[in-house]
Amino acid sequence: MENLKENIVNTAAKMFAEYGLRSVSIEDICNKMQISKKTFYNVFEQKEELIETVLLYQWTTTVQRLYNMTANANAIESLITMVKEMRKNISETIPVVVFDLNKYYPALLKKCEDGRMEAMQRGIIKNLKRGIEEGFYKDNLNMELTAMFFAVQIPNAFKMLKDSKKFSKKQLLDFFIDLLFSLIVSEKGKQYLAENYNN
Repeated sequence: MENLKENIVNTAAKMFAEYGLRSVSIEDICNKMQISKKTFYNVFEQKEELIETVLLYQWTTTVQRLYNMTANANAIESLITMVKEMRKNISETIPVVVFDLNKYYPALLKKCEDGRMEAMQRGIIKNLKRGIEEGFYKDNLNMELTAMFFAVQIPNAFKMLKDSKKFSKKQLLDFFIDLLFSLIVSEKGKQYLAENYNN
């Protein structure tokens, strides 16, 4: 990302997080950065484009960080890390930003959610292929169907984590991870989990 564009995105992201999407105007961002509106509009045609770029940039940064964290891990360790990081990211979601997206930018929210869902499914399929190659996952998995199921269920599980009063977040997260693995692991995978996570 070019320097000016990156600076605008970073500045906007901080202001959106503090004040919400609706409350922060283009003029506010320009004043904060001490640039003209003309300079801003040379980079972004409208506010919606900036918001979409901010959301995409944050998602891409998260994915890259996750990739770096799991580069040298096996499929099981990678999937556990993926689920925990996604829960962490959702727990850090800023309510005012979510509220504004739902109320004022529903089409943009749907576009971003659809993009994230597709990216999540691609990541899960990649993990499933890796797990099969390593012998940790069953070799007869329907990868596309499994990835779709996981991608839909993971956000539902995180909603349970957020709303539950009866169980701790650790209890629910461990239960969900166990449930995921019960569907996909081979005997070798079960042994690995028993040796590393059931003690």
